[in-house]
Amino acid sequence: MHAQFTAAFGLRMVSLLSLLTVAGLTSSACSSGAPTGNGSSSGTNGQGSGTSTNGSGSGSGSGSGTIKTDNDQAVAVREVSKTVGNGAKLAISTGELAQGATTTRVLTVSNSGSFSSLTVTKLAFEYAPTPIEGDKPAFACAVVKDATETPCSAFTGIDLFPAGKGSPSSFSINITFLKYADAAQRSATLRVVSNDVKGNKDYAISFYTTSGQARIGVQPQQIDFGYVPVGTSPVSAAAVLNIGSSDLVITQVDLSQLDKEFFKVVWNGKEFATGGPVNLEPPAIIKPSDSIEFSVLFTAKDDKPRSYDIRMLTNDASLTVDGVGVKRVPVKVNSTGPCLLLSPKAVVFGATPVGQAKEQILMVKSCGDEAVVISKIAFDTPPGAGNFAVKWELLKPTAAEPTSDAPLKLAPNASAALTLIYTPTKLSPTSATGTVTQDTASLTVTSNTAAGTAKATLEGYGASGDCPTPSITIAEGDTVTPQTALHMDGKQSYATGGTIAKFQWEVEQAKGSVSLFAPNATSSAVTFQPNVAGDYTFRLHVWDQGGKKSCAPAEKKVKVIPDQAIHVELIWKTPGDKDETDSGPGVGTDLDLHFAHQYAAGQDYDGDKKPDPWFAGQYDCFWFNCGNGNTVEWGSYDPNVDDDPSLDRDDTDGAGPENLNLTLPEDGKTYSVGVHYYNDFGLGKSKAIIRIYIYGVLQFEVTSPDLIKGDMWYVAKIGWPQAEIESAQKAAGDTTPFITKKYPAPSLD
Repeated sequence: MHAQFTAAFGLRMVSLLSLLTVAGLTSSACSSGAPTGNGSSSGTNGQGSGTSTNGSGSGSGSGSGTIKTDNDQAVAVREVSKTVGNGAKLAISTGELAQGATTTRVLTVSNSGSFSSLTVTKLAFEYAPTPIEGDKPAFACAVVKDATETPCSAFTGIDLFPAGKGSPSSFSINITFLKYADAAQRSATLRVVSNDVKGNKDYAISFYTTSGQARIGVQPQQIDFGYVPVGTSPVSAAAVLNIGSSDLVITQVDLSQLDKEFFKVVWNGKEFATGGPVNLEPPAIIKPSDSIEFSVLFTAKDDKPRSYDIRMLTNDASLTVDGVGVKRVPVKVNSTGPCLLLSPKAVVFGATPVGQAKEQILMVKSCGDEAVVISKIAFDTPPGAGNFAVKWELLKPTAAEPTSDAPLKLAPNASAALTLIYTPTKLSPTSATGTVTQDTASLTVTSNTAAGTAKATLEGYGASGDCPTPSITIAEGDTVTPQTALHMDGKQSYATGGTIAKFQWEVEQAKGSVSLFAPNATSSAVTFQPNVAGDYTFRLHVWDQGGKKSCAPAEKKVKVIPDQAIHVELIWKTPGDKDETDSGPGVGTDLDLHFAHQYAAGQDYDGDKKPDPWFAGQYDCFWFNCGNGNTVEWGSYDPNVDDDPSLDRDDTDGAGPENLNLTLPEDGKTYSVGVHYYNDFGLGKSKAIIRIYIYGVLQFEVTSPDLIKGDMWYVAKIGWPQAEIESAQKAAGDTTPFITKKYPAPSLD
């Protein structure tokens, strides 16, 4: 057996040397070293030495040794001690960066091979400056050598040796961002071009700016004591949370509306006097994902209904309704207070002949148990708003426009009809896709309700004649979280002098979404569940009883944004599944999303000499223990602390998505994300896509290579509270996807 092996090996050596001779690459000794360039190299294969100049040379030697015939050079990029994978997207936070200040990300490029040199031939830095930047682009790329920076555009190439095999073995690149006064979001891409043999010849890394923002959340959002018997003193507790990405600063808590005879407030362990504003000195600073508590005590001396507000002055710039940065927390006792309802919230005039007036009714209803006092009704002024008007003479009982001196008062359950008019002055333009540019306006109703204002939108377009007019109402609004069931109604569509006989719904979905209308796309009212984060555009066409189609479709846009600290989304594509929208046992592939806590410690099946996080009891959240009513217990045992993950959607028949949410991650912990190919049902390979959102912003997206049944893909790790996301690696410097074949998952069916 050994003799046969030796003979076979000898034949392979003769064949190899023959090939080398034909190629003109042999000499009397084989030597190792840099593959190109001037200089000399010494032979390692047996005894002997030789010199090589510009690829030619001579040498002599004899003996035995190992001949390396394959190249193994591979590019590796790191930032400090962390690997930056090919296709990585790195965020540059500008929230706390002063105008004119700079911040720099330092990348190190090296050769992760063992014996072949890596030739980096080009550094391409792609960035499109904005007009205000002039000759100082916001993004700049420079190669660092001996503490001196040279623009990446002047880079001429470099040969990198494997670590410990020669010098240089690495070089550094500085990516510098200069902050300008505008709020424009910027992005740039660095491409490292080399002779890498591991599939990374063009190594791309993207950079984008993100402005950290403080966001306040209060749980519960309203302090409602309900009915309080006279003589009792209930306490209602609440928490102020920072659900943003930079420090939340609270400078004042205004308790002016709370009568000191009935209320007491304890703020973060300290009692505050009610009846006036309390300035916080020093201000309360709440770190991202942190919170402080406060409580309100009410002493019931009568059973009168009361409705007040606590107002907090913060640096949350997203708050504008009650003043910039003002967070209003309603406090209610024995009452819901005044309430105002506008119906419909979207008034659609549709196709209207040019020069003719069309009327629609907007109902204004008092829906609370206290009178609504309306002091102002006014249009905002976008283009086209001048074509809309109100017939004040038809408003009952005042027959006049309400003012603060002469308001419109509506008792509980009372209503008023507001007659709106639309008179187009010209034909509305139509796009190449058939979408008409609408005249739009917003009508704001100012009242004494807790919200202060209510809005209705108006839209219509000028046409040459009457067409049936489609109309879409979406009960849940235009911004929702994933998996919200949207209830869409087209019943407000109308045809002049006739009826609507046919409906046809359409949708442009977010990438990866395959949701369908229910019960079908031809019903007058449908539901639709957007399970993937992103933008959705819904359109409705209608036909009247005579077969005449609407001149243009009605269109509504909905933005689907996760509202948790961490939201992980898994979708996948299976070429062998010809219909990924069908459902039922075995009609599609089944991939499972895994989200593991730092404490997860299963057996080391993947061979990295560390405990695996998968199928590790309660510390690995997946379909078996973390969805469909099942829960895992992480972090605090206090049921009021929302620090446990939830798998909100498990898909077993193709495409996905599967969604994982964690509202309050633990500081100092690392979370692992994985994908297990549970069953292919004979449909073959799939490609998985993982997206990771931090506070609603997409921070990480990666696509797997082809996966087959039994594969376990270790995707990424998330460090908290920095929200640092890095691709998982089997070994340091290994940039290949961390996939374990035939992973021995337990049988859980």
